[in-house]
Amino acid sequence: MAASIPTTPHANAGGESWSNDWVQLELVDPDAAETGYGRKRNALAILGFIALGLVLLMAILGPELAPYNPNKPDPAVTLQGPSREHLMGTDQYGRDVFSRVLHAARLDLRVAISITAVALIVGTLVGGLIGFYGGVLEHVVMRIIDVILAFPGFVLALGIAAMLGNSTRNVIIAVAIAYIPYYVRLVRSEMLALR
Repeated sequence: MAASIPTTPHANAGGESWSNDWVQLELVDPDAAETGYGRKRNALAILGFIALGLVLLMAILGPELAPYNPNKPDPAVTLQGPSREHLMGTDQYGRDVFSRVLHAARLDLRVAISITAVALIVGTLVGGLIGFYGGVLEHVVMRIIDVILAFPGFVLALGIAAMLGNSTRNVIIAVAIAYIPYYVRLVRSEMLALR
């Protein structure tokens, strides 16, 4: 869409006024200016929300939708491939893999939310305190954070979980410890900017 807009009258070097000058402007519709990358990014965001919705639906309705008891072994059907009776096959004990996945979604979601909450709360508190007060405590905590960040997060979480033992609570603690430093650094830098 093109539009003509008159320019304001002004004098040139010779003192003459240009009152009849018109400038051609090309007006671009902001909705039409979206690039291919923008459309692709929006499509990926929608796809991500759909995947998240499916995981939430599985976590909420999984145990009711499961066709079999996920913990009941059936030696007659061990290690079967996918079929009409067992959509994802069976494991070495004859347990239905699809039923086990549906039941595990609730625990997985609970663990993920717990890890994020613990890392966020502890990281925010520690980062806020050391950012506000500073001093020797800030330097000591930041060196500890640097040591933790020197290790890959997953490897550090595996090592901590191996030391703590085999339980869901220990996995939550181990992974949260691996991700607390990111929140500490972020909150500390914001506190330093405000101080």
